[in-house]
Amino acid sequence: MIGLNLSYKIYSGIDVVPEDIGRVLSVSRNSILLETASGELTISNSKKMINGMLPVIGDWCVINSDRTTVSKILCRKNVVSRKVSGTQFREQIISANIDLICVCISMREKIRASVISRFLYGLSGDFRQLLLLTQSDLSKDSISEMARIRVEFPNVKVCEVCAIRDDLYFFKKFLEIGETMALIGPSGVGKSTIINSLLGYDKQSTSFFSKKTKKGRHTTTATTLHYASSIQAWIIDTPGIRELGLWNVENEPEIFRNMYELAKECRFSNCSHMREPGCKIKSALETGIITKSQYVEFLKLERERQIIKFIKRKRNKK
Repeated sequence: MIGLNLSYKIYSGIDVVPEDIGRVLSVSRNSILLETASGELTISNSKKMINGMLPVIGDWCVINSDRTTVSKILCRKNVVSRKVSGTQFREQIISANIDLICVCISMREKIRASVISRFLYGLSGDFRQLLLLTQSDLSKDSISEMARIRVEFPNVKVCEVCAIRDDLYFFKKFLEIGETMALIGPSGVGKSTIINSLLGYDKQSTSFFSKKTKKGRHTTTATTLHYASSIQAWIIDTPGIRELGLWNVENEPEIFRNMYELAKECRFSNCSHMREPGCKIKSALETGIITKSQYVEFLKLERERQIIKFIKRKRNKK
């Protein structure tokens, strides 16, 4: 209850959560689980739009007088979204009203910078980001790997962690009391293990990494929100993502802040950063200010971002 009040104060500026307000902890086909001033409450999921939205994890909602359904979803301060898997062009909201995104990538194998780039780029928005390199105890050389990633991503806060071995209270350095963070990443990278460690008991199912397939198993099948009293903050656990389609493309992602600043100085405003004279990004590549992989990932993701923006504008005109 204390955690709910702290979080509601961050969201609304009000110290105490009213009796008719609840926060969404989980959503299933037929029901919605809310945290309220009087404890957890399960209500019916009507699957109907409520003031133009469907309830998602992290939402603050008004509960109707008979406490059986949601009558209103309060204004969201932000959302974390992706394009749905497959060929359909529509949004899938992962969660709402968060303060920190933790992109979780395992150190079992050598980390591909392209995977990190896509997650940080695609999961950008009006919230902070932290790159968590997990399962450091399984890395052949975690120190060298950390050093490489920090050079490759100079604008990103990076931490290495082993949920079984490490003291996870370091999260307090990145979270204010009552804030909400979401753990997002591929399957089998230890997200649920981190949450169990923070909660102090096995709330989420976990499994082992398959050496045969080199992949983790999907143990988390639905997004859920939990309050961790150990760090006085809320944690969102999410199913593993194998295909991250871009959706939040309106603003320039922070991961390539230096690239966007360089692009402003290019001779041509529509510079493609490939062959044009006077291109500051190409010049930075040639002088070693940026790496080849940074340059390649920026061009690839920025091209995809512009395509998504174009499709959205075209659809909005209809």
